Amino acid sequence: MAILIETDVLTLESIEDSKIIFGTIKDGAVIILEVAQKIKDDRLSVWGDSSKPLIIDVNGLVSLDGQSRDYWATAESMKHLSSVAIITNKKFQVLLANFFILFSKPAVPTRLFSNYEDALNWSKKFG
Repeated sequence: MAILIETDVLTLESIEDSKIIFGTIKDGAVIILEVAQKIKDDRLSVWGDSSKPLIIDVNGLVSLDGQSRDYWATAESMKHLSSVAIITNKKFQVLLANFFILFSKPAVPTRLFSNYEDALNWSKKFG
């Protein structure tokens, strides 16, 4: 895996012969709308026009504001993503992820997983 994007709040890498994007939210990350928009812009600058699944480990997330949550569910934010697999095993993030999936209604198939292997297997269907 090669890190293609690294910011104060996350890293994004290509995995599975560049067919899937893998991201890790860094410990202590606080996401506000401007940060969420920059993450999307950075992702598009590297992966361009090809749709790919995203696997994102959110265990490091401390705070996600409502505007960011709503923005990340939009078609604009999900541009060129074919699916999103959210990985977490922390109760707070499980609550946030379930709330996001159930109430924000993401524009692409989105599921919550407790481990990388299950998230990868599901994501391969969208690659």
